[in-house]
Amino acid sequence: FWIYDSGTDTVRSYDSTFTQIDAFPGTGAAGFSSGEGLAVIGNSLYVMASGSDTVVEFDISTATTASGTFCQSAFSSVPIPATNKTSLFLLTLLLLIGGGIYSRKFS
Repeated sequence: FWIYDSGTDTVRSYDSTFTQIDAFPGTGAAGFSSGEGLAVIGNSLYVMASGSDTVVEFDISTATTASGTFCQSAFSSVPIPATNKTSLFLLTLLLLIGGGIYSRKFS
C-alpha cells in the first residue's frame, strides 16, 4: 500500500507487514506545493498539491517488485492542472472517499 508523508514530502510504499518497500520524492520535488491525500487508480498514483491547485500524477506502470524493492526508474511525475475550484473540490472528495474505501481493506 502507499502513503504520502507530507512532513518529508515523500511517497512511500509498504507491504502488508508495514515494512517499507520503497520511497520517492513527492509533489515538492516535482516543483509544486506540499501534497495532501493520495489515490491509486490503475497504473497511476495521484497526490493533490493544494497550494498549487494541481494534482500530480506519478506513473507506477512499470513499478515491479524485484527482490522486495521497486525500481526507482519507474517513477515520473506529470502535473494535471486543476484551476477550476469545483473540479478541485470534487477530485479531493474522490481521493478522500477512494482512500477511505481502500484503507478498509487493511483494517
